[in-house]
Amino acid sequence: MTTQWKKFLINNGASLQHNFVKDFGKPEDEAIAALSKNIIMDLSYFAIVEISGSDAEEFLHGLFTSDIKKLDDECFQFSAWCNPKGRVLANFIVVKLGEIYYLILPDDLKAQFIKKLQIYILRSEVSISDHSSELIRLGILAKDIEHLMMIGITDSVREQPSKVIKHHDLIIIALPGKESRMFIFGPEQQARQLWQKLAEDFLSVGSQYWQLHDILSGIAWISEQSSESFLPQTLNLDCLDGVSLNKGCYTGQEIIARMHYRGKLKQRMFLANIKSAIQPETGAKLYSQHVVQSVGMIINAARYAEKDYQVLVAVDMDQASDDNVHLHDASGPLLNFHALPYPIETG
Repeated sequence: MTTQWKKFLINNGASLQHNFVKDFGKPEDEAIAALSKNIIMDLSYFAIVEISGSDAEEFLHGLFTSDIKKLDDECFQFSAWCNPKGRVLANFIVVKLGEIYYLILPDDLKAQFIKKLQIYILRSEVSISDHSSELIRLGILAKDIEHLMMIGITDSVREQPSKVIKHHDLIIIALPGKESRMFIFGPEQQARQLWQKLAEDFLSVGSQYWQLHDILSGIAWISEQSSESFLPQTLNLDCLDGVSLNKGCYTGQEIIARMHYRGKLKQRMFLANIKSAIQPETGAKLYSQHVVQSVGMIINAARYAEKDYQVLVAVDMDQASDDNVHLHDASGPLLNFHALPYPIETG
């Protein structure tokens, strides 16, 4: 987060904790607005990594789970980078603009991600750079189309999955889900102008509400704690077109394909609600009264209401429909499962 952008947010009432906006001085109003009104959020807790060079496409295509060669300037992809055992090191959104690729991923993974990725360059003409200090990241959620038309978003655009829109120097990613959510990045001046333009009709809220809507949309994010813990199918990346099974080899591809074709996938990601006095932590174990060992773990969690959290969990598929999955131990808080906004295979 640049000094000037930090100052801009503070002048608009933001309370900051490192690169994360806790609130804009009205936490109770923000909690209500997050589920019922037009909202705008700072997303500086995401990083922007640029990959460029004449070999960039082949380089990324041979590492990541999605079919990078299908990208163009009008679409984005969910994708992941796995270890040889098929476990996700990091997941991200990939955007291609001309011959340059931008990866959007949690900031806490950025340094290690870049370091590991550079090892694979060898003699390839590929350059990797961190643009997080230059490109501002915003998120908006709109309840009606009128408030999106001012930035070039129409009903026809919203109906197209994985759409990328250019608005002046800003890049707008129209995310899937029941809500009209846009991830936006670009130069600070244009981001500031957009924020001020939307301020009359959009309430500024804390960054945690973007996390909440990601969870409600079934979009998980790997963190330092959960890196190398899950297969991409466990995170439902295949349901989000983030896994290609026919593009050829990439790191972990053999195991990922075997899980698909031989039907040996044990866990899937599910959306659930937990009543708890404290927020469930990433990696917290889940248990059932019918099984001695753990049946899953928390992937992401966000506050929904007082002592009420929405969570994305990796759970054994034969347990997820049992309504008997608990946090921490078999007598802990009960998980109430809800439908995801997309279909998943559980058989």
